[in-house]
Amino acid sequence: MSSFYNQRVLILNPMAGSAERILELNAMLDSRPGWRIAQTEREGHAKEIARQARADGARQIIAAGGDGTVHEVIDGLYDPDDPTEIPFGLLPLGTGNDLARSLRLPDTLLDIIELIEREEHRPLDLIEVSPSSLKGCGKGRCFAVNAANGGNAELTHEIVDDEIKQRFGALAYLIAAIRALAELEVYEVELTWPEETTTRAEIFGMVVANGATLGGGMDVAPHANPSDGLLDVVIVKATPKLQLARLGARLLDPTFNITEDPSLIYRRVDCVAVRGTPPLWFNLDGEPFERDDFSFRVIPSAVNVIA
Repeated sequence: MSSFYNQRVLILNPMAGSAERILELNAMLDSRPGWRIAQTEREGHAKEIARQARADGARQIIAAGGDGTVHEVIDGLYDPDDPTEIPFGLLPLGTGNDLARSLRLPDTLLDIIELIEREEHRPLDLIEVSPSSLKGCGKGRCFAVNAANGGNAELTHEIVDDEIKQRFGALAYLIAAIRALAELEVYEVELTWPEETTTRAEIFGMVVANGATLGGGMDVAPHANPSDGLLDVVIVKATPKLQLARLGARLLDPTFNITEDPSLIYRRVDCVAVRGTPPLWFNLDGEPFERDDFSFRVIPSAVNVIA
């Protein structure tokens, strides 16, 4: 019998949180039966552990880290050709923790641990990402859990390094966005929607969202629900940079309705195909990649999430 069989397997990224917070977590779990902590040692290790825990018949698989750790664990847990009923859980230790916000998880680690032990769960959608011929939304190659952030996403990725994250926390993403204003590139995009209509626009960037927030709490898709079978697509038109800076500041205002801003295009769909010139950088749950065409499709109820 494997060591992961019927265990609550906590996959811990030791680089995601402060040493004090990780010690606090270890102390909480030390006296609770049925938990097994598996600490990651390298990039991609969380995916390997999740895959092994799934194969061994784990009771639950929990990611302890940030959105990048969540992405790896889901990548190891989810198999489109072989669905599993093993629930996925999340203990947010990272800088952004946007999925935790979208799931409305409790504020304290102890409350989340108790929620996990109650074994209540609901469906969680995923975003499937694949090359696109712009003739509709095809089957995919990789996945996002919270959001795919495209356009000038690579600028923010380069600016938000580990040192800035440690120093400024969630504000690191807003600081990066402000710094990137001077270097923003305009993209000409063609978007094909499910009804085969096409939108052409000059843009600074776009978000294909499963969850409501991005960048450590910026409410970019306020109507997004990661269990509703839809993607929220938010596109930032190429507008004067002063107007864009004001938009960025307003994103932190909880009363601001982003869907009514004239500098944005907003749609709720189950898939969208995108072609960009020059090729767009997309940040997929923190991982950057570049292509000139993409297809995004929702995978409804892909995994069970504890929330």
